Amino acid sequence: MLRLIHNITVKVFEKNPDNIQKCLSVFHQLLPIDFEKEKIKIKHEKAEGFFQKIIHILTVKTGKNRHNTLLMKTVLDHLSIVDRKRLIHELPSRIDEEGFFYIRLDKESLLQDHFEITETGDCFHMKIKLAAFPSNPEAFMNTATTLLSQYGKENPDRNKNS
Repeated sequence: MLRLIHNITVKVFEKNPDNIQKCLSVFHQLLPIDFEKEKIKIKHEKAEGFFQKIIHILTVKTGKNRHNTLLMKTVLDHLSIVDRKRLIHELPSRIDEEGFFYIRLDKESLLQDHFEITETGDCFHMKIKLAAFPSNPEAFMNTATTLLSQYGKENPDRNKNS
């Protein structure tokens, strides 16, 4: 199978320490494998926000092709038809000059097992490094288009409310 992705970084910022465990479970929902067995680490950092409030930053990075594939398949298969069409329509603005493709998934929705694209900051940030040669905007667009066409096939149960 052609390698479409070099790596994926998923990051979430959480102010409420009581929600850390819920956010960790979302990572396992996004990538449904045994993290320990697969040697996938969830990095946990703390930063100081406004008014000395602590912000927890949780990050997962995948580099293996099968992990990248599973993560993208999980996300794209769970998005509504409307959100998948939105990603395709907004592709030019979601890919930067270095070949990173960005998706934001609404955090509150994910905590309730619902996948939804958002533009707000309260989200799980996905930064997907696309594999393309030559390394130019046209090749990145082709790779992203191929990626989006491989997953998110019709699922009547998921899409009936779309």
